[in-house]
Order: sequence, then C-alpha cells, then structure tokens
Amino acid sequence: MDFFAHLLWAYIVYGKLVPFQDLLQSMAFTVAPDFVWGIPVFAEYLRRKSRGKIVVFRTLHEEWKDFKAIYYFSHSFVLMVLLFILTSVLASKFYLPVLYGWGLHILLDMFLHKGSLGNKPLYPFLQYKINGFVHWSDKRVLILNWILIAAFLLVIYILF
Repeated sequence: MDFFAHLLWAYIVYGKLVPFQDLLQSMAFTVAPDFVWGIPVFAEYLRRKSRGKIVVFRTLHEEWKDFKAIYYFSHSFVLMVLLFILTSVLASKFYLPVLYGWGLHILLDMFLHKGSLGNKPLYPFLQYKINGFVHWSDKRVLILNWILIAAFLLVIYILF
C-alpha cells in the first residue's frame, strides 16, 4: 500500500479511539516499516545510477537479495515487538503507538502484498510466508482502496 494510504487508514482506524498525540505517533509508525527498507533500497538505486548503470527502481527490490531480508524483517511482528519493548522501557510505560501503527501496517500489507514480497510475519524465526489476495499496485485495487478511504473519511466527517 502506498505511503498516504497507510497514513489515512491509521487516521481512520485510530482517529477517534486514541488521544491526538498518540494518533500522530501511530500514523508515523504506520509508515515506518516502509522507511526501514525503503531508505536502503533508494540508497542502492542512487549508488547504481551514479555509476552509470541502468536501474529500474521498481524491480531493484526483486534483484537485491539483502533487500528482501530487510523488507521481511521490517514487516515482521518480531521487529514490532522489539521496538515496542524498547520504546516502552525508554518511556517507562507501555508505548502503544508502536503496536497500533506498525501492527496496522503489517496487517494491511498481509492482504495487499502478493508475489515476491508477501509477508513473513515472524521473520527471522519462521520463514512462513503469507501471500496476499491481491497486489496493492493493481489499478483496480488502488481505485477501490482510495474509494474506501474517501468513503470512511466522509462518514467520519459527517458523524463526528
């Protein structure tokens, strides 16, 4: 799912359930898994491009083996729990925005990542892979996703 869709789904799911500060933090954590792997992939893209190699960013992730390990780990409940423990210790209380945001991201991606980047929710401990029903980048899925987002936001606006 794309960056803005993740942000808006976090707002839709948690907007009226958690305090505003927790909502903002949950929204930040809902896009964090994609930054964890996206930054190294983008850096590799720039490195290859600067060396004059023809690089297609969209397929770079499929040919770069280290990328998949980073991707699977960033989209794993294992990393989410480790971050939850770390942030809870640092905050001296249960730091729920990590669970809210990261967890929502993983759950959404489980259904919407089909093919080479299906989710391995317990990576690196288990290699079990969940292949989503559809791929988020399919035009029909994108259109339906944004229609649902618009509809839910409209309902929230009208009711609240």
